[in-house]
Amino acid sequence: MRHHVFLAFKEALNNVVKHAAATEVRVELKLSAEKLELLVADNGRGFSVSHALNPLAANPVGPVRGNGLANMQRRLVEIGGTCEIHSELGRGSEVKLTVLIRT
Repeated sequence: MRHHVFLAFKEALNNVVKHAAATEVRVELKLSAEKLELLVADNGRGFSVSHALNPLAANPVGPVRGNGLANMQRRLVEIGGTCEIHSELGRGSEVKLTVLIRT
């Protein structure tokens, strides 16, 4: 579980550095007895989430370059978690990783 969360978190930060042209990034970690939530949010250029997850969809800003977002979602699903991706062109992006804690 830790390995998948780490790699998804690393990919989210990598996307900010490589693609967002952001001047700020915010990382939040929330831990409770039930779950771990990790948020990576930036003030960058944003993107079309539907196109990034489906390269055949119409894309107003150019071609998709990789599988990073889909890989993050796949990793979290494999461990019973979720990866929520929100973005708007010109308004930045948020990636929220959530994993239930098993005792």
